[in-house]
Amino acid sequence: MNEIKNNAIEKTENVTKESGKSTKNQNRKRQAKQKQLKRERLAEARNERKHQLKLKKQELRAQKEKQKQARLEARRLEKERRLKKHQANLAEKKAKRQELQAYKLKKREERLKRRELLKHETKTQRNERIARERAQKLEMRRQKLEDKKARRLELIKEREQKRLLRSQERREKRKNNKGVGGWLAAVISLGVTVLVLAGMLTFTLFTPMDDLMMSSAVQEKSFYDLVGYVDNLDVNLSKLTLSSDSEDQQKILGDVRVQSNLATNSISTLALPDEDKFYTTKFINQVGDFAKYLNEKLIDGKSLTKEDKETLNSMYQINNELKMELSMLASSLDENFDFRSLYENKQDNLIISKFVELESNATNYPHMIYDGAFSENANVKQAKALEGLKEFSKTEAEKQLKQYFKNYNVKDIELVGEVTGTNVECYEFNCKTEGDVNLTAEISKVGGKLLLFNHFKDCKEDKVSVQDCQKSAEEFLANLGITNVRSVWNTTSNNTVTFNYASVVDGIICYSDLIKVNVCKERGTVSAIETSAYYLNNTNARKIQKPQISEEEASKKLSKDISIESSRLAIIPVGNNSEVLTYEFIGSYENSTYYVYIDAVTGKEVKIYKVVNTTSGSLVM
Repeated sequence: MNEIKNNAIEKTENVTKESGKSTKNQNRKRQAKQKQLKRERLAEARNERKHQLKLKKQELRAQKEKQKQARLEARRLEKERRLKKHQANLAEKKAKRQELQAYKLKKREERLKRRELLKHETKTQRNERIARERAQKLEMRRQKLEDKKARRLELIKEREQKRLLRSQERREKRKNNKGVGGWLAAVISLGVTVLVLAGMLTFTLFTPMDDLMMSSAVQEKSFYDLVGYVDNLDVNLSKLTLSSDSEDQQKILGDVRVQSNLATNSISTLALPDEDKFYTTKFINQVGDFAKYLNEKLIDGKSLTKEDKETLNSMYQINNELKMELSMLASSLDENFDFRSLYENKQDNLIISKFVELESNATNYPHMIYDGAFSENANVKQAKALEGLKEFSKTEAEKQLKQYFKNYNVKDIELVGEVTGTNVECYEFNCKTEGDVNLTAEISKVGGKLLLFNHFKDCKEDKVSVQDCQKSAEEFLANLGITNVRSVWNTTSNNTVTFNYASVVDGIICYSDLIKVNVCKERGTVSAIETSAYYLNNTNARKIQKPQISEEEASKKLSKDISIESSRLAIIPVGNNSEVLTYEFIGSYENSTYYVYIDAVTGKEVKIYKVVNTTSGSLVM
């Protein structure tokens, strides 16, 4: 029995062991299968990732290739665009060149036609043409001024409309903001405004005003005062051309003199270089001086002559143009224009550029600088020194030109045309000198005399003394056949010496016969000359009165304050075609030099000049 039980137990244990072994095998198989499945899934995931990455790389390559193609296409298009633009520019430039050439040819043909017409133009036709061109120019300027005024009025209207709209908007806003909130905002705003004003007042009281701001205000006032005074001169000069009553003329002439002095003071205050306001100041002074002369003439019981009125009319025409230019300038300045910019002296400044333009267009003024007493001579109807001389042909005048400038190596001589300078008909020549420098000259038709020339060569250095320059000037005058003259005044500016020569008659200086000569201090040669006054007034038939008072008696007419340095007899021009014998006294007062002229017959003071030093040299005013 026991044996049977043991066998049974043994069998049971064996079965249990076998069963356990079978379970372990199954577990191992199952785990191995799971691992295999896991490896397969991982392999599939890895393969999937590789595939996705490959696809992304392919997409990126395709995208890059597409971008590359797009860039290449853009470059191709840009290249084509630039090529087309370049071709268009070339075509445009070619068209412009052709247009410019056609324009130049047209202008050249017009100039040639005009020159041909002017050759056969009579004096009457020339005067009519000049009057017609001047009228057209004035009409264009007037139209331009009216257009500017119209635009300015439109701008003012627009600003006013905007201001009204803003005001209306503010009123609407205040209506919508009624109540405690609006009242509180108003109180706060008022409080802030009071604080700001108090701060500004304190700053003003304890901080000195900026000098530049003061200067700006002064410059602005001077400019607009000048515009007003020139406008007043225009009105009074126009009245004088019509007035025939002596008393009324004296009143108007007095106003003209006052307005001239005020205008001179205003323009002298403007921070402009002397050379940019020289001729404008000079003309305004001339108007005042001529008004003084006419007033004294009327006081002496005389009346205005036809020549006086012609001179007044000429001054009116010039002043009218000046008035229009200044009015247009004033209208072009807006409210934001800073007058302090005048101190910077930049040529693009509106006021400076306009005065430079006025200086360059001063065709009615003398060709050379106002460089001494009696530099201005009244208009003379006939050149006294040319009476009885033969008339020169164009060929003869050209020979005279070569003789006068034999030391200048002139070439390419061209007859520009015929001009009438200071009532003397002349041939005008253009030619070249060494270095292709322009030289212009006017040779009188009667007598073949040199009335004017300018040699446009720079004088950059100061090498030659004033004495040597004077010697060169007198040698040049001798070559012109002028020897009976004496230097009465000289001044140096920009390496150029300007000499005034006057003829000497019986030891008496005659300022009517004035010659102006410029000599370059770099080369010591004459660079410009003006002899028109000499040929207009010089004559052997001049009758000189004997002095009725002595020099000592004349000196008693002078102010006791002036210290006399020298004196001599001198004939000076007065008005139109008149001369007077005077005693010339040169003296000083308060570090300034004065020239005083006392009539040698009546003892009246005729003229007084003051030497004024400027950046352009010394002026006698």
